[in-house]
Amino acid sequence: MLRFAGISAVLVCCLTTLTFADIVGHIADTVTHASIANVKVTVIGTTSTATTDGQGNFTIPTTFAVAVPAPAGSAAGLRPILRDRLLALDAPDNILAVSIVNSRGTAVFYRDLRQSATQRASVQVPALAQGMYLVDVALARAHVTLRLLSAGGRMELAPEAVRAESGQASLAKRDAVTTYAVSCENAAYKTREANVIDSGVNEIRLVPASSSSYYYFEPVQLDDGITTGTVKAASMSQSLMEGAALKALNKVNCHEIHSILVCKDSKLVFEEYFYGNNDTINFENNVSRVSNGNIQWSRTLKHYIASATKAITSTVVSIALDKMGLTPDEKIAKYLPSYSALFTGQKANLTLKNCLNMESGLDWNEWGGPDLNNMWSVSDTDFTAFVLNHNSRSTPGTEWVYCSGLPNVELHVVQNMVQDSAARFIRQNLLAPLGITDIKWETQHGKGMLPEGAARLFIRPRDMLKWGMTCLNNGQWQGVQVIPSAWLTACRQVQYNGNYSNHFWITTYTYGTKTATAFAAEGDGGNYICMFPSLNMVVVFTGGLYLESPTYDNQITDFLTNYILPAAG
Repeated sequence: MLRFAGISAVLVCCLTTLTFADIVGHIADTVTHASIANVKVTVIGTTSTATTDGQGNFTIPTTFAVAVPAPAGSAAGLRPILRDRLLALDAPDNILAVSIVNSRGTAVFYRDLRQSATQRASVQVPALAQGMYLVDVALARAHVTLRLLSAGGRMELAPEAVRAESGQASLAKRDAVTTYAVSCENAAYKTREANVIDSGVNEIRLVPASSSSYYYFEPVQLDDGITTGTVKAASMSQSLMEGAALKALNKVNCHEIHSILVCKDSKLVFEEYFYGNNDTINFENNVSRVSNGNIQWSRTLKHYIASATKAITSTVVSIALDKMGLTPDEKIAKYLPSYSALFTGQKANLTLKNCLNMESGLDWNEWGGPDLNNMWSVSDTDFTAFVLNHNSRSTPGTEWVYCSGLPNVELHVVQNMVQDSAARFIRQNLLAPLGITDIKWETQHGKGMLPEGAARLFIRPRDMLKWGMTCLNNGQWQGVQVIPSAWLTACRQVQYNGNYSNHFWITTYTYGTKTATAFAAEGDGGNYICMFPSLNMVVVFTGGLYLESPTYDNQITDFLTNYILPAAG
């Protein structure tokens, strides 16, 4: 079955089945309209597949193996059993409440169990329409999420029961509970993901792999918490967006654009991936570019996003400060006592705010100087010590100097501030609430295995978009406050250097007679997450023009000012 956002741990289980209507479809060539045989159609998130016949037809029976949690237990020790709509719960922790949410994200049932005399509770589940639901069991110290299937008058607990790291369970908002996402693959055609329903015949069109033409398709709706739509429904110009895709596809006066995603009015309406390099940066070898050949980029591949990582680190700092009831005016020396000998002179007054706004006053030369290379040149370099060993050349707060060492110091401060692993803190307080599980965040050198706060994050474009949507929505993701709203308000306002604020870049773009201002995470190579509050829009770019500034900056400006912003109005 399809996965819901935030669910990742599979239990030991036994198997049963539930039967729904078949998924029936027909696949044809977008250009010639001819039927396509031998297309492998897979229901995303399952092993259920079918292959089109000579007439381009396929049928996938929607009978999937459904795993029922074994009585032996689940995350948080909850042992649920469902019999004839009676949900029996047994937990080592106090059970506070039980709620059921449908696939549109609407609560259909709630029961407060705080007055129960025992930790064991039985809940009569209401009759539910056919479809898939989430059952959220709130314990005193955890949430356990169960999946529930209803079909033909029967109800079954479905594959997974997992402890939510934080916050309530969430569902993608779907048009119908009988919607599925499928992937269509044939070597002669470009792989396409599409939505189908188990009613009628689904018509799917594929584009020849050799085609230099572009055809717009609505992004696929998945259970990842992102709602999709069309550019026309978002009142955007489809012809302009098609022009942007055609430019990137055929590399017309642009190079190494790997993906473009546009979210307008809280819906992902444009999502395209292109063929390009898989280059990265080797920091240990004089910060040099490494070629890893070319690939077809896709939704499932993680992309290196370079210094766009810094803005994500900024939001981690904000969450830590909020949880500890502190402000960015905290002096970092307080949280780095083992480095007290290095906090001499002006450095003793260095605050988190100074670090976040690149106004440390340290004598650092990264653009044209050796400092970044030297920080990475020795495999056991303690980044915090390396940065703080630099002399002061000005009073903190008076001069802007770009320093990729500072975000690493910030995460060291966070780790000591919250008295927990920084990696675990990030996972539990930022990534898990956003349903982000598939990342690679490489570490700093030196002790502690701290995440590299300045650059070395590999992440999927849709997950970049989730973070951007959360920033645009004042820190909320699906009703849960993940990032402090006051922090993001500050990030939208210039604090230093005329265009910088807490590792975000603030840029006003002019298109025609109009302007729009973005606060953005920006990374080498053309990896950008741009939030446009006035247009209620987030734009994500991934690219591979590493160490080629300002070429990639100019490309992003071209796409924004000549295509995407005019398309948005």
